[in-house]
Amino acid sequence: MSQTYGMDFTVADYKPERESAIIEAIRGEWYFDPTEHLEAYHGEISGYAEGSLSDTEEDFAKGVARAVWKANAGYCEVRVNATYLDNLPSETYSFDEDEYAEMTGKDGD
Repeated sequence: MSQTYGMDFTVADYKPERESAIIEAIRGEWYFDPTEHLEAYHGEISGYAEGSLSDTEEDFAKGVARAVWKANAGYCEVRVNATYLDNLPSETYSFDEDEYAEMTGKDGD
């Protein structure tokens, strides 16, 4: 079953001449629509994109790491932060007239 995730990618300490290959390797593992960016800045490649994942988070992250290491032709630091988006924790706050009066010092009328 496919689930929606936000994936945050960071690659550091890579071979600068392999930068384009690394970006393409990540794009090969995860789709980035035109509004989502994956780019290099000051020696670090980073990006965030949302999409569907049918694999486990860990297996997906390992696949990304393997693809990046292959593109880099050696080790570099790879971080993948996976956030499950289908059922995020949330809190709802609702305030009645008594709370209005308490918080503002004014009558609710």
